[in-house]
Amino acid sequence: MTNFAKEKANKNNHRTCHRNSGAGGARKKKFRINLNMLNKIIFSLIIVFGVYYVAGINDLTVKGFKLQELRVDLKEVEYDNDSLELKIMSTESSSALGERINGLDMVAVGNIEYISSAGSVVAIK
Repeated sequence: MTNFAKEKANKNNHRTCHRNSGAGGARKKKFRINLNMLNKIIFSLIIVFGVYYVAGINDLTVKGFKLQELRVDLKEVEYDNDSLELKIMSTESSSALGERINGLDMVAVGNIEYISSAGSVVAIK
């Protein structure tokens, strides 16, 4: 082997050794750590948003049941309101008033006499 071939072989050997160790190897490892860290971050975000989604669905379900209960309560109150309005109307009717008046044992008014003033005299102080 000639000197030129030996020097070329040493340079190629030096380059390959340099590539496999030092800054080049650290870059690959650093990229791998970043990719690993990115995967962990993405997985964590998926978990966080999943929990948030389940909590939101749970909240909507609870509100749905509460709304259904309130609608049932509203129908009961409307029914009670209608019943009370009918009771008020029946109590205020003329036949009901006539029955209550008869129950008071009052004497019916017969001949009514009105007093009229003889003149236009008014007392002055």
